[in-house]
Amino acid sequence: MDNDQEAKAIECLDRAYLMLLEQHVEGVHTQQLSAFNMARVEILTDKVSALVNLGRAEEALQIFNEARRVQALQSKEPFDGYMLDDIASFEDEENASKLMEVLKSWTDKERNTWFAYCFEDEVQDDSVISVQRAAKLTGQTNLLLEWLTASARDLPPQSLHLFNLRGAIAYIYYPVLGDIDRGKSLRQEILAMKTKPDPEFEETMNETKTQHQLQLANILFYEFQMTPDPLRKETIMETLRALPSAHGDNYDERESHVGMLYANMLRVIGPAKDYQKHMDELFKNCIDGLEDSVSWNDSPSLRLLAKVLASLDSLQRDAMIAISAQFSILDRAIHEDNADDIASESSEGLVNTGVAEADCDQATAGEEENPTASDETSENNQRDKLSGVDEAEYSDRKIGEVLDHLGVADRPEPTIEEPAKLDEDLRQGAIGCDGECGMETLSSWTQPLYYCMLCPNTDICEGCYFKRMKQTKGEIEEPWLSFCGANHHYIKGPMKDWKGIKNGVIRVGEEEIAFKEWLRGLKEERWQKAWEIFWTRQSWLKDIGVEE
Repeated sequence: MDNDQEAKAIECLDRAYLMLLEQHVEGVHTQQLSAFNMARVEILTDKVSALVNLGRAEEALQIFNEARRVQALQSKEPFDGYMLDDIASFEDEENASKLMEVLKSWTDKERNTWFAYCFEDEVQDDSVISVQRAAKLTGQTNLLLEWLTASARDLPPQSLHLFNLRGAIAYIYYPVLGDIDRGKSLRQEILAMKTKPDPEFEETMNETKTQHQLQLANILFYEFQMTPDPLRKETIMETLRALPSAHGDNYDERESHVGMLYANMLRVIGPAKDYQKHMDELFKNCIDGLEDSVSWNDSPSLRLLAKVLASLDSLQRDAMIAISAQFSILDRAIHEDNADDIASESSEGLVNTGVAEADCDQATAGEEENPTASDETSENNQRDKLSGVDEAEYSDRKIGEVLDHLGVADRPEPTIEEPAKLDEDLRQGAIGCDGECGMETLSSWTQPLYYCMLCPNTDICEGCYFKRMKQTKGEIEEPWLSFCGANHHYIKGPMKDWKGIKNGVIRVGEEEIAFKEWLRGLKEERWQKAWEIFWTRQSWLKDIGVEE
C-alpha cells in the first residue's frame, strides 16, 4: 500500500471511530459493550499500523496508548506480542531513549508478553539487539537485566523460552558490558542446561548452543592471553579442551574453530609435539571435508584451513588461496550431485548469525570438465608459483610479521571500489560483516572482508576493519557492542589478483592450477615441509652486541 492509500485508510478509520463514539452506550448489555470496545481497539490498532507505515512515530505511539487504555476496559490480557513488537521495533536505533521510555510505560504483564514473543521459540534477533543497544546507550542495562530476570523467574527449567532468555542475559553481561567473569559463568550454566524443546526447534537450539560455545571459547582465549601466570594458562587451556559439544558426538565444522583456539594455546604452553599432533588433526579434518563426496562443507572447511595454514611458516599464500576460494564451487560434478542437499544446507561458517542464503550458482550444465595439465613438469611449476614462496623468507619471522604478510599491514584507509564481475563458478551461501555496519551479506567477492585469526568465527568489512584499528589505537571510541578484539590479526580476502575458480581451476593473475592438484601438493608436500621448518627454526636467537 502506498502513502496515499495509507492516508486514505487513516481517514476512513477516523470516521469509523467517530461513529462508534457517537453511539449511545449507556445501559447496553455487558457483552455488547465488550464487542463495542473490541471494535474500537481494532480500529485503533489498524490506525497504528498505517501510521507506522507512514513513518509517523509519535502519532502511532499516542494512538497505541489509547488502544491500550480501551483494551484494559474490556480485557485483563495485554496485546499480543507481535503488536507490542511492532511498537518496540519502530523505535529504531536513533531513538534509544524513547524505546526505553516506551518499555518503562508498559505494565509488567505487557513486558513479559513481549519477552515471550522474543524468546519463546526462536529468538527475535532484531528486537532483542535493539533493546540491548537502547539499554546500553542510555545507561539502563541494570533495569533491562531486572526485567529479564523477573521474566525468567517462573519459567519451567527445561523450557526453550528460559534457555533463550538466559542467553540474552548472558549476552548483556558479555559482550555488551564486558563482564568477563559473569559472561563466562552464565554460558557454562547455559551449556549445562537440560533443555527439552519441541522437536521442530531442537536444531535451532543446537545452533544457539554452538554460538554460546564459541562465545565461551572466545572468553577463555582472552583470559589465556591476558594472564602472565603459566599455571593459570594451563588451567584455562584444559577448560577450553573440555568444552561440551552442542551437537553431541556429531562432528560440526564450526566447533573446530574452538580446536584452533586450543592449538594457539598449545603453541604457547607446549609441548610442541602436542601442538603438531593437534594441528595435524585439524588439517586432516579440513582435507577430509574438501575431498569427500559432498559440497556443502567445502566453505567451512576452507575457512578453518585458512587459519591452520596461516599459523605455519611458508604456507601463507596457501592460506590466502583457501580464504579466497570460500565462495567457489570446487568440483562441478559433486556440486550438481548434491544439488538437493545444498538447497537445505546449513551455511554457518559462510553465514554469520542466521542470515539468508543467496542463490548465486552461475555455472550452467554441460560446461567443460575440469582440465588437467598434460605436462607434469609444467603443472608442478604452476603449483610452485601459486602455493610456494621461498621457505627461507619466512623461517625467521615472528608470528606477527607473518600475519602482516597476509595483506593486513597498517596503511591509510582506502577508497572501496567494487571490483569487476568475474567469470567464475559460485556456490550457494553468503557471508556478512560481524562489525557494527550492518553490511548486507556477500555471496561473491564484491568487496574485501577481513577474517579474524583469533576470534572463533568472525569476519569484518573494510570499513569496520579500519574502525577496529582506530579503536585499538584509542583514536575513536569503542562501539556500544565490541566486535572482534584489540590487536587481533586477520587474513584479508580475496587475495591480490584473485580471479576465482572456473571448472575446478584456481586462477590468480595469469597463473592457473586445478584445485585438486593444489590440494594434493598441499597435503603431500607443503604441509610436511612446513613442519620441517617449524622444527629446525632458530628465530628466537639473535645477535647481541654485534655490530651490523
